[in-house]
Amino acid sequence: MNSSTRKYSLILILIFSFSISYSQDFIDKVVDFSKSELHKDYQAEFSIEMRDVFEKISILTDQNLSFNSCDSLFIIRGLDIQNRTAYGRIWNDKFRFDYIGLKKWNEGKIMKSDAEVSANGEKCYTEDFNTLIRLIENGDYKSIKEISEKYEALSGVSWTIIRFYKKHDKVKYDYCIIQDFAILDND
Repeated sequence: MNSSTRKYSLILILIFSFSISYSQDFIDKVVDFSKSELHKDYQAEFSIEMRDVFEKISILTDQNLSFNSCDSLFIIRGLDIQNRTAYGRIWNDKFRFDYIGLKKWNEGKIMKSDAEVSANGEKCYTEDFNTLIRLIENGDYKSIKEISEKYEALSGVSWTIIRFYKKHDKVKYDYCIIQDFAILDND
């Protein structure tokens, strides 16, 4: 390998490393959440899925998605208990990404997530939450739970809503888990 080829390869490696590492603090906080709040049987699945989603977000955009430049991060994640497909939205005041997370299995274990990610509402899998976004951003979980119970729908999907925010230069979070619901247009 000649000198210019090595320099070119090094530059490509540095660019690729930067594009994956810039959202690492988001990923770390999400994984920390899963380790402390989710049942151990669901931690690996959630972490694998989120790492895949954030990696695909880094490919879609050149924005610096970091708690150094953002004060908050919101996640809505629905999981179908029958086929383990996940549906989600990740956003704050600077960006929005929606995803569907299909899983790759091996001997009854989830080995890999194969998420399809779209930007700016291009494909939305969380439409019923559109009227609840302000409640989520304000952490009004009591109202969210009341709405979920009022418009309860029978399905195999449960939703986890997570709000990460900065307080005194530390990233904190709160969350709630609700069952599926459907708000009808004529309500």
